[in-house]
Amino acid sequence: MKDTFRLVLILFLMVGMITAGAAMPVAADHQDNEVDIDTEDGEIEHSGDEAEVEDDDDDLDFESNADDDEADVEFEDLDLEQDGDDLEVEDDEDDFEFESRDGGDDVDVETDDHEIEQRDDEVEVEDEENDLDFEADEDGDRVDVETGEAEIEQDGDRLEVEDDTDGHDLDYEAEGDDLDVEHDETEIEKRGDEADVELSDLEFENDGGLDIEFDGSGGIDIDLDGDDIDVETDEREIEQRGDDLEVEDDDNDLDLESDGDDHEFEADDEHDIEHRGGDADVEGEEFEFENDRNGIDFRNDATDIELDDDDFEVDTDDGIDFENDGEEVEFEDDDRDIEQDGNDVDVEDHDDDVEFENDGDETELETDDHDIEHSGDNLDVEKDGGLDLESDGESIDLERDDHDDTEVEAFLDDLTRDEIIELGTETGADDLDDLADMDLDELDNDEIEMLERMLSHDGETNGE
Repeated sequence: MKDTFRLVLILFLMVGMITAGAAMPVAADHQDNEVDIDTEDGEIEHSGDEAEVEDDDDDLDFESNADDDEADVEFEDLDLEQDGDDLEVEDDEDDFEFESRDGGDDVDVETDDHEIEQRDDEVEVEDEENDLDFEADEDGDRVDVETGEAEIEQDGDRLEVEDDTDGHDLDYEAEGDDLDVEHDETEIEKRGDEADVELSDLEFENDGGLDIEFDGSGGIDIDLDGDDIDVETDEREIEQRGDDLEVEDDDNDLDLESDGDDHEFEADDEHDIEHRGGDADVEGEEFEFENDRNGIDFRNDATDIELDDDDFEVDTDDGIDFENDGEEVEFEDDDRDIEQDGNDVDVEDHDDDVEFENDGDETELETDDHDIEHSGDNLDVEKDGGLDLESDGESIDLERDDHDDTEVEAFLDDLTRDEIIELGTETGADDLDDLADMDLDELDNDEIEMLERMLSHDGETNGE
């Protein structure tokens, strides 16, 4: 029977070569330390620390260089690239892009509505949906925040706050012992020991000479004691002692205290500003901002931002959680988790059910149907209901029990004509079609080892 198969197969192959222009199946590339296998749906290449797995049926392309911590994965809408401590993750379907350089020194994350950027000791957070733009340098000297109808700018000990939320029309600016405040009908200006205060029915000016005007109802009480001045009406009070200034307006719920270069301002039970040199604490109707020796903390209804030197955190109400402490970067939203610590990377995409992990010793990719592990010179590829093989770059081990749906045809392109004849003779196939249609689980151990030997460049098998 085996001799009959050999004769039939030889004739079959000869006819095939003539009719197909000698386009016979080509042997696997058996150069030193290299395995190259064409499967039904793609290709597997393995040469030492380099590996590539392609599966056209599942739109998968996996490339890995273990020694250099390099990887390139394309799967459906996901594209992942790692080059040492540089990492890029893109998901076209979700309009998502994550880019990290030098282990997280420079990071840029873009989603549908958000952008988080950390570069050259500066950070920026944008949220288009909630009208937020936050910019700051890591030492906290310079901050610029736009949120809703409010804006906060700080540069050293200069602080400026503008807030038009609900028509309150607040404009606060202070640097050192200079102060300017405008709120509704109130204007307060202080330059050292000079002051100019305009309230709804009371005006106070002291620029070396004193000028007070009052056109309200009720009485007014003016007390002068050297440089100390105290003006009081039923609803308002102004006190000045040198470069210290206090203004109270009960009718408009306003209270200002300025002691040299320390300033406190409250109005409408909705604005509260404390400003002492480079430290600032600002509360508005829809936000809170604090900058002191412990770093910067900003929050509104949708976003919480914390910055302390290299430590940078962003939380949003729609599920984004970003942290970078200068050593490790973590990003999480409803669809994915990304962790990076130098060259160690872990990426999970919940939508596509994909996980990529590289811990420096092993690179692993898992999808619904695939499990690929690459460590040093070893490669392990598993596909549900399909191929399952292990390679050390020289020899191949086929896990026979896991190939219920894999036919010999998947490997024929990787065998020489003589190897096809030898395998067909050993299996007792009637002809080439019969050999191609055989499932791997129909082969006995000797036949499996023969196929492994033929696919292995050194002619040896790993064994089972």
